[in-house]
Amino acid sequence: MAAILNCFISTGLFLAGYKLVKTMDQEFASASMRHKKAAAAAILYLVLAAFVKQQESMEKNILVSFFLGSLVLAAYCDFCTTDVYDMLYMPGIVSGIFLMVRNRDFLTKQMVFELIFFVLIQFLIFGRMYGISDSIAFSMCAVWLTGSGKRLLAYLLLMSAAFILLAIVQGIQGNINRKGNLKKPVALIPYIAAAMLFF
Repeated sequence: MAAILNCFISTGLFLAGYKLVKTMDQEFASASMRHKKAAAAAILYLVLAAFVKQQESMEKNILVSFFLGSLVLAAYCDFCTTDVYDMLYMPGIVSGIFLMVRNRDFLTKQMVFELIFFVLIQFLIFGRMYGISDSIAFSMCAVWLTGSGKRLLAYLLLMSAAFILLAIVQGIQGNINRKGNLKKPVALIPYIAAAMLFF
């Protein structure tokens, strides 16, 4: 029952966001076959994640659904156009904050400090390396992980997992040069979303 609820809410949020983006962006209005395949993959991800990310309470299931729907919508937009509207992150960020407030009894000052530190380095350092939208995605995941009781090590492992997945896929596709750099830029947020399945 919880997995069905997760799937229903997260997929509904994704489809509502998809419709909103289509009205705002001409590139989405004339969706190509590549866009349609990406949308189908996004929905399949949400179905899988609904079972993997089941929570012990109804409230947490609703929160995780909003988080996943937001993350996957951002990943979809990043994959299709490499342009992600900041507002697409709001449901995920707000649900992560609600989770932190709900679980405030086990939150420590050290955990909050680690979260703030991670968000700062995302925007001040890493944002210049791979883009602000990617930094927002990593920060949103960190907020959610903090609400789930995780700490700085988990955020760093998430980053590592995302880049390992990126390296594997792009290596197979021959998109990495001899210096270890990408020959042509690719969307990072889909790899962040894939890595989040393990956390």
